[in-house]
Amino acid sequence: MKIALVAQHTTSLAEDARLRELSRSLAGKGHRVTVYARKDGAPAPAKAELEPGVQIELIGPGDKHASDESQLLAQVPAFSQPLHERWRHERPDVVHALRWTSGLASLAAARDLRIPVVQSFDSLGVAERRHHVLPLSVGTERIRLEPAIGRSVNAVVAGSSDEESDLTRLGVPRRSIKVVPCGVDTDEFNPEGPVADRTGRHRLVTVADLQEHDALATLLQALSKVPGAELVVAGGPPRAKLRGDMAYRRLAKVAESLDVTGRVLFAGEVGRGALPPL
Repeated sequence: MKIALVAQHTTSLAEDARLRELSRSLAGKGHRVTVYARKDGAPAPAKAELEPGVQIELIGPGDKHASDESQLLAQVPAFSQPLHERWRHERPDVVHALRWTSGLASLAAARDLRIPVVQSFDSLGVAERRHHVLPLSVGTERIRLEPAIGRSVNAVVAGSSDEESDLTRLGVPRRSIKVVPCGVDTDEFNPEGPVADRTGRHRLVTVADLQEHDALATLLQALSKVPGAELVVAGGPPRAKLRGDMAYRRLAKVAESLDVTGRVLFAGEVGRGALPPL
């Protein structure tokens, strides 16, 4: 099967581990995968064979700094037009769009070509707003357009039953939603192999954005009720720069108020290679 993975939000597979593993896994099952990502303006070949069965094509206007959702949305027409031309000449069997702006680009490019489009949102704007990850002042286009995308594609892949419930409340037919929980590479994350240094306490680890203040504050409150445990928080800026980070300072104050400072380690940014030992 020829599968088109559309990732308008990214400029390479190197910066998106999940996309890289997904394409590699599909190719390993005998499919031909083409990843369509955004140009970043730097000199680079338009097409490249990453490994057997996986090719990447860079298209669009070429703006490395277009990471803001409103900027990505503005670039959808310039991304979808060359996508349409490619699919008109070499039709994929199915398109899988990753995140909402990729969904818009895929629907526009696949129009009149009768190519089925599958959508993965990763997370929904309504859920991020509910959990205070998405501020009220931003994301209005996303919250307005995600339900329309979900109702227009042939299928939506949800990562959990909670996401499935949100999608149905947004008007996406339940019959078109498939729940596929996020996987874990058990060759990389397993009980054997290197182990990070630790104390004799039971250890809890969370990998999180320090901006998720409410969720992490709740976790700190829970830690205060488990006196024999310690918590490692991996995320945020590099450890050497934590003291200058406002989100870290707010959480450190919460830890101090709960008298758990000695049992919390803010590890800062942790590289991919350091996660399995942790």
